[in-house]
Amino acid sequence: MSQPKTEAVSDAKNLQNKYNCSEVEDKSAFKKELNNLKKDQLVEMVYDDINTNDSAQKYTRIQFKLDSSIPVLDQRVDLEDWIFRVECSVKGLSVPESLILSSIYPFLRGLAAQTLKKFTDERGNRANWNDFKEMLYVNLRHPDYKNRLRTQLKELKQGGNYEKYVKKFTYIIYKLDFISEEDKIFWFVQGLNNETKYEVKIKNC
Repeated sequence: MSQPKTEAVSDAKNLQNKYNCSEVEDKSAFKKELNNLKKDQLVEMVYDDINTNDSAQKYTRIQFKLDSSIPVLDQRVDLEDWIFRVECSVKGLSVPESLILSSIYPFLRGLAAQTLKKFTDERGNRANWNDFKEMLYVNLRHPDYKNRLRTQLKELKQGGNYEKYVKKFTYIIYKLDFISEEDKIFWFVQGLNNETKYEVKIKNC
């Protein structure tokens, strides 16, 4: 059973004080114990090249391993879905606020990666996840995003599979936070095929 995340981080830091890495055998033992910590898949220790004589192993940064199913964010990936996945993973791993940006970097490409670099360069120690999300919305989301969603909602029609229709409808509604309950009901019914509309009408009689 893997140890709690906070304990894993604490143990990793404690190893820095346990070993004097000036001796080869100390480096070897240090690396062995760190590798044991890494096996729980909670944290990844980033360290300097141990083959240089003037550079001892320094585990100075702790990078949490987020859910590997999170897609790499580029302009083809749905931004809202990506943010949702990241925040679920961050919450599940109890990633500290100060380490979120470094943890998501492996999941960024192209404009998204450039946005993070510019953001951290400009903000420095003031850089944080919530402000970075706003930057992503500005840089990656289409200016006509909301109108496009409304068009998708109006054009959505039920095919033969009711479950798929509900799933797609819910997916669009989730992003339209400004739509009223009356509009939700209206567009949901409008998209149903005639057979389902008839069943709904019978049940409501």
